[in-house]
Amino acid sequence: MLRRRNIARTEVLLDTAAEVAADPSAPALDPGRFRDDLTGSGSRDAFRADLLGVKERAISRFPTLVIRRVGGPGLVLTGYRPFDALLDAMSRAAPDVRPIQSEFGPVEYVRHWGRALDREVAAACRIEVESARQALDRAVDAGMLGLDASVPGGYRS
Repeated sequence: MLRRRNIARTEVLLDTAAEVAADPSAPALDPGRFRDDLTGSGSRDAFRADLLGVKERAISRFPTLVIRRVGGPGLVLTGYRPFDALLDAMSRAAPDVRPIQSEFGPVEYVRHWGRALDREVAAACRIEVESARQALDRAVDAGMLGLDASVPGGYRS
């Protein structure tokens, strides 16, 4: 989406899968299996089940996220929500479940995922975007990370 590609189009998803599969720094991906999973009957059946759930819950706006524990009541969030609102909803749905505090810093986060945006790193590490950007830029200067020039604010391991 950051590259202004229409991910609602199958050919865009298949092209993206091929790009990821060809990138040695990205996690392993089998583009043939991705194609089969995306276009096969299993995905159609799962999509139909999702549409049935949308109808049963009378959901009329998108995106809509239903957060619930198995067998428990659910919370419905509609529209864009910042990360902290999602965490709050999850803690209300399952008050006894707490997020695992990661020991990852900005550099470790990018190394773990292979690529990330400065805004993403800031949210994941719970720091200001400018602090994340400074830490990542220092890592680039030190040769620990690279810039992902394909997207503004992008870094790669």
